[in-house]
Amino acid sequence: MVLPRYLAGEGSPSGYPKLATYADEQRPETVRFVDPERLEQDFGPGTRLRRFWAQIADEPITTGLTKRLGWLVDYAEAGKMLDGTKPIMISDNLARSNLGAGSFSSEARSLG
Repeated sequence: MVLPRYLAGEGSPSGYPKLATYADEQRPETVRFVDPERLEQDFGPGTRLRRFWAQIADEPITTGLTKRLGWLVDYAEAGKMLDGTKPIMISDNLARSNLGAGSFSSEARSLG
């Protein structure tokens, strides 16, 4: 199925997944959302999103994300958001206070 950039309906939510990047992968609080319409701004001239693929699978996830983001397991086990706080309520639109370890991978969710 091809997802449109914006879904029909009130507020026109995005049909794309949230995209994020880190200023420093070793510091989870440096995460920030990336606008797929402005990838050149974050990744340089000529960068654009042509397509993305998502697949539902029955096999275990073997992405190795927890190896790349070494802090991910600790954050999942502690139930912390990427800014180090425990989720109570969303108070802003910053990636670091809205994303937790489970936001990236079910591999991390199963650890916490």
